[in-house]
Amino acid sequence: MPESPDLHKDIKEMKWRLESLDSTQNLMIRADRKKYLEVAKAIFGDSKQRALIYRNVDGKRGQAKLAKDLGIDKGNLSRHLQKLREGSLIEVVTIERDGSVVYKKSKWYKLLRIDKWLDEEFPIG
Repeated sequence: MPESPDLHKDIKEMKWRLESLDSTQNLMIRADRKKYLEVAKAIFGDSKQRALIYRNVDGKRGQAKLAKDLGIDKGNLSRHLQKLREGSLIEVVTIERDGSVVYKKSKWYKLLRIDKWLDEEFPIG
């Protein structure tokens, strides 16, 4: 069944409104960047391992592969990923055939410049 012109117009308007809301939210987050960064810092606490895991979440590797690559116990990795997910710092991309979840960093990563803070707080090397 072909789309009606009105339906196409409604979909286009809804997309525009969602993009507008996203832009507004991004501006608000940038305006209160310090406050939101403090929340992110609390999620990491003093956990170097959680910082390492977060740095390596890439939207490509499932939990099993990530655990193997980082040399971290799967249960421990899962607990850290859960904390990062609860804090909205990562989100699910997909679930692999083996049941392993693939995560990616959320938009907070760029908006709050979490990578810069991690480099200062948890230097590599």
